[in-house]
Amino acid sequence: MSALFIDALLFQPLFGNTLEQIIFFAASILLTIAAGKIIFDLFKTGAKKIFAGTKNKFDDLLFEAVGKRIFLILFTIGAIIGTGFLSFGAEATLLVNSIVWSVLTVTIASVMIKLVDSFLEKYLLPMTAMKGAKIDNQMIPTISTAIKIIIVIIAIAVILHFFGYDVTAILAGLGIGGLAIAFAAQATIADIFGGISILTSKPFRIGDTILVEGISGRVKKIGIRTTRIQGFDKSEITFSNAKLASAIVKNLSSGTEQRVELNIGVTYNTPNEKLQSACDTIKKIILEHPGCSNNPMIYFSDFKDYSLNIVVIYFITEKDWVPVRHEINMKIKQEFNRNKIEFAFPTQTVYLAK
Repeated sequence: MSALFIDALLFQPLFGNTLEQIIFFAASILLTIAAGKIIFDLFKTGAKKIFAGTKNKFDDLLFEAVGKRIFLILFTIGAIIGTGFLSFGAEATLLVNSIVWSVLTVTIASVMIKLVDSFLEKYLLPMTAMKGAKIDNQMIPTISTAIKIIIVIIAIAVILHFFGYDVTAILAGLGIGGLAIAFAAQATIADIFGGISILTSKPFRIGDTILVEGISGRVKKIGIRTTRIQGFDKSEITFSNAKLASAIVKNLSSGTEQRVELNIGVTYNTPNEKLQSACDTIKKIILEHPGCSNNPMIYFSDFKDYSLNIVVIYFITEKDWVPVRHEINMKIKQEFNRNKIEFAFPTQTVYLAK
């Protein structure tokens, strides 16, 4: 009686399948996960022993990328095996298989993206720090993004294939509409080519201080479409690469010395002796500062509308030139105040006729 009851229970229809089929489906998943995890751990242990004496760490990167996703990979493989025990209609079977294979494709793509990140971080970045390296560290983010985009595009193409779409026809359709897309996205394309131009010609690098269109700051990131610069007030300015590639960019970090030019105006009632004293004082301040070169140029240049103009040109030898410039300016103001040399500001003299 119990055997008949069990047989009746096992062959009782449930969601279009018998309980027996569902049990086999679940068992396929559980056994695949258990067996796969054991094999993965054994292989990982054996690989570590084999490669223990080598400098090649690719096996570590592979196991790190796969290890966090091993459950999902094995679950998906088990589901692929288990669907063979289930009975669906032709369309439903195709849909279930497409979904399961798509999940596996996404999982594999995520493993590859993780491998790319790990490889670039642990192999290419240290290589860029080596003397005479042929690859620049500022190109790493761009290379990483480009490879990831390719992986994602391939994964999408594979998933579309699983759902019955003709990928070749889709690509042909994109080719026909490519001109329209290119026209609509011409600004984006120009930015991408501008970024490539910046990375290849290297007018500046990440960490350099640049001056462009009156804005100065330190380059924080060179992306595919934009370049980010951090100003000295900690604000972030974003330039499109197309605009930056065609602009006049002054790289303030390119030389061994940073050129500084000041225009200092003093009042018209300043005697000649004090004017000469002002020039001598500025020169002394610059020569005494350890962060400046010993060839400053200071001279009385112009009669401005409301001031006598002194031009100051000097060179800072330290890479971090902002503090040096601050100290020079503070010292000039301090000495001018002490010697009672007045800075000029816009004024007007009005004469009234009687």
